[in-house]
Amino acid sequence: MSRPIYARHVNGKFHKLRATVSLILQSLLFVLPWIEYHGRPFLLLDIPHRRLYLGHMVLFPQETFFLLIILLSAGTLLFLSTSLGGRIWCGYACPQTLFSQSFMMIERWIEGDRARRMRREKGPLTASRVIRRGLKLTIWLVMGIWLGITISGYFVPIRQLTLASWPVVAFFTFISLLDFGFLREMVCHNWCPYARFQGALFDNDTLVIAYDNERGEPRGKVHTTPGSCVDCSLCVQVCPMGIDIRDGLQLECIACAACIDACDQVMDKLKRPRGLVGYRTLSGRRRLVRPRTIVYAAVLAVLATTFLYLATHRQLLAVDVVRSTALFNATPDGRISNNYTVHLINRRDDPVAVKLSLEDMPEGELIAPRGNPVTVPPASVQAVQVLVVRPKADRPVVSFKLKANEETVPTTFVGPGQ
Repeated sequence: MSRPIYARHVNGKFHKLRATVSLILQSLLFVLPWIEYHGRPFLLLDIPHRRLYLGHMVLFPQETFFLLIILLSAGTLLFLSTSLGGRIWCGYACPQTLFSQSFMMIERWIEGDRARRMRREKGPLTASRVIRRGLKLTIWLVMGIWLGITISGYFVPIRQLTLASWPVVAFFTFISLLDFGFLREMVCHNWCPYARFQGALFDNDTLVIAYDNERGEPRGKVHTTPGSCVDCSLCVQVCPMGIDIRDGLQLECIACAACIDACDQVMDKLKRPRGLVGYRTLSGRRRLVRPRTIVYAAVLAVLATTFLYLATHRQLLAVDVVRSTALFNATPDGRISNNYTVHLINRRDDPVAVKLSLEDMPEGELIAPRGNPVTVPPASVQAVQVLVVRPKADRPVVSFKLKANEETVPTTFVGPGQ
């Protein structure tokens, strides 16, 4: 295991920006599971029932292409933001960073900042240290439980969480404590794949956090060397990843800009210009419009347009027909029959009465043992068993006709009936 990192707290404009973004994103995360739309969760991935609640839309297994478009759009947006601003996602929006900073804030309030924690770790185990550690772990546990409940609320309606849901809550609580309380930077260093392929997304015009070697070197004490860097090591002390930004661009850097805030404060005290550590490009210029950003933006626009078109043109009532048995049955009067399971999919926000009939089969008969029409509840799937009886023929095609609330639904092709 790597050595522990005691990140020093630093204030500054980037810290304030990161704290504001964190507050907004975490507020959304904790509030969204409690929001309902027409009596159902506003955002919910219901795995047991295979549904995705997304605002006014309820997506069923037959509409997994919507989920695919959402994932592709998120990936493309990440690529676009990376090509423009480097690892801005990691520094300002990644849950790993945001929650780790929240856990570190509690640790700093209780055990003190970097220097005090390092002194206590090297000293004897006192009662004060045990009490502080216990208080910190208790607060972490409460935070982990609340986070576990919130994350569970995206998979199980949060108002319906019961004792039966405790394994899910316990799992997310354990992961939260382990990840944000103890592992932290090791997740970014060893397990996050994003740091590995970021190099393929960077180019000479990508905005990254870098140290100005030309201005800073050679390092030394104040007034002893021409370089601006006084080797105070504050940029290393404030880094939550434990790296030295002066060593160049590194895959461990999450672009949190803490080193910029620390260095700017030192430059202010020395009455020297800011920017020794700052956002810059390898080429020295800042071009937003370039081939790769155009491609990413175009792909994102196509995906967004496709999603909007499919969302506005989706059928609110659909049907999925499965033939129950491969063989047909012969009736006493010389006809043949086939069993079908008709899945009626109601994507509306109100119940609908659906009447089933056969199309282009005047001599055929549709028998629904449980009644016809069938009432389908809102945002649900109703399975109906039907029997199709018809004169014996040479592999005819069976088509169902649906009428919902006096509205005819497009014909559903089933295939050979024998």
